[in-house]
Amino acid sequence: RFLVSAGFDYDAVVWNPYVERHILKLHGHSSPLCGVQMVGDTPQLLTCDTSGVLKVWDIRNFACVQTVSLELQGQDSLSAITSIPSRKRVVCSGRKFYVVDQEKQANPHLTDDNPVFISMHNPTSHTFMTAGGRSIKIWDAATGTLKRLYRDLMGDDISAVSLDDRKRKLIVGTHSGKVSVFDYLNGALMKEFRYPENAGDDESGLGPAHTGEVSQLLYAA
Repeated sequence: RFLVSAGFDYDAVVWNPYVERHILKLHGHSSPLCGVQMVGDTPQLLTCDTSGVLKVWDIRNFACVQTVSLELQGQDSLSAITSIPSRKRVVCSGRKFYVVDQEKQANPHLTDDNPVFISMHNPTSHTFMTAGGRSIKIWDAATGTLKRLYRDLMGDDISAVSLDDRKRKLIVGTHSGKVSVFDYLNGALMKEFRYPENAGDDESGLGPAHTGEVSQLLYAA
C-alpha cells in the first residue's frame, strides 16, 4: 500500500501511509503535474503535466515504461486526467479534451510498425534502443522484452539518434531539422537546440537547429 501525491512541482511523490517520510520521487516531467491515476486492476500508474506529457509507470519497480507527448491546441494547458480501463483509454482535459487510446501493433512479430532505421546498444543499462517513425523503444538486452516506449517523442519523424558519453541521454534529430535531448531512463525532455538565424516567423526569435533533415548526430567528449 502506498500513496502518490502530485502538485505544482515536477515530481510525483510516493509515500508509505504509515510513516512520515516519502519512499521515492518519480522524476521525468518538466512542467507542473496536473493529475495522477491508477489504471484499473493493473500495475500501471499514470502521471500527467500541464504541458501535455503523459507518463506510464510500473508500480512494481516504479520504472517509467512509456511517455506520450500530446499536441495541445493553441495556448491550452492540461488540468485533469482520468483513465477508462474498459476502453483502454486515457482522457486528459484543459480547455479541450484529449483522448489517448492504447495502440496495438499491426504485426506483433515485428519490432515496430515503422521501418527501424537505427539500433544502438547501451552497455550501461544493458539495453538496446530502436527508433522508427516518431517513437523510440528501449529493449532489455538479456530477454528481448520491451522495457519502455517513448511514443511521439518528436513532432515529426526521427532521422538521427546518438547517445552521450555516459549513455544517459538521447540526442534526437528529425526530418524537419529539430534536435532535442531526452533522458534515456524516462524520456523527459532536457534540452532543445534552437538557432536564431532559422527563426523565420517564430515569435520566440529562435528556429530549429537545421533548415533541413538531420542526417547524423555525433557526440564527442
